[in-house]
Amino acid sequence: MAWLTTALGLAMGLSAAPIVGTNPDCRDAVEEALGGWTSRAAARAALPEGDADCIEQLGRIATGNGDYLSRSRAIALLATFRSPESVSALERVVEHPDPAWRCRAIQALAEIGSDAVLPILVGRLEDRSVCLKITSTDPAREHGVFVADEAIRALETVTGLSFEPQPRPGQHRDPSPWRKWWRCRARATTKTPPSP
Repeated sequence: MAWLTTALGLAMGLSAAPIVGTNPDCRDAVEEALGGWTSRAAARAALPEGDADCIEQLGRIATGNGDYLSRSRAIALLATFRSPESVSALERVVEHPDPAWRCRAIQALAEIGSDAVLPILVGRLEDRSVCLKITSTDPAREHGVFVADEAIRALETVTGLSFEPQPRPGQHRDPSPWRKWWRCRARATTKTPPSP
């Protein structure tokens, strides 16, 4: 039966990862949500609230080798769950060898916006891989955006903090203030309260 599920998934453009152990109702709902996509809100409404099997299946699709559209939609849907399971699934995407997928996952983590995403974002501060390109028109030039630039933008979104003005096109963000902030935050949270 697993070979049939995998074959059907490939035919639908989904990940080749076997869907072993996934609730069949959830599997059908995820396949329908991704295949019949009209909007993210409509796709999310078609999925059960907080279903760990659905989140796991979306994670497999997001990290798999399926088609671009299904993977992008799975990442976008994972952000809507705002759960430890969806953060974990997106963390696996952040480790993807292709920097473009890493940036998509970082953008989804920023949308989740919980403290649970902070260590993942801080972990990408040194990632100098180009994940997308922007074009400026005067003068006409193309500029690469590093994964680290997106991680800093996501940190600013989640924390509400900013340590530097927005860079001009072609300038990269400085991760050192964020590393310092993270060290200070870690020290503050590990201090033991004084004894009474």
